Amino acid sequence: MAPGELRAAVQNSLAGGERLAVLACSDAPLQSPLLTWRCLGLEPFEYAHSLYAALRDLDRLGAARILVERVPTSEAWEAIADRLARAAARGATPGAEGAVTDAT
Repeated sequence: MAPGELRAAVQNSLAGGERLAVLACSDAPLQSPLLTWRCLGLEPFEYAHSLYAALRDLDRLGAARILVERVPTSEAWEAIADRLARAAARGATPGAEGAVTDAT
């Protein structure tokens, strides 16, 4: 999800009282007790190294959804983008444990 789309989706979810988790490359643009925001940064190696632990941690929070900010499109990010797309595909299955939504 592009940064502008992500911000709008977060604001809409929070306005509806939805508990939300976000995995991002950027810092949180807003704060809320209903929002958990994990910034993994813009270094692909460090992002990849932290990805699985961050997804597990966010999944344990019991948020209604985990939104993911779109990662850069360079070659260094291809494997990460693929992993996030696979996680999002699992999220399309109702009741899928560890599901992620809106990763693209």
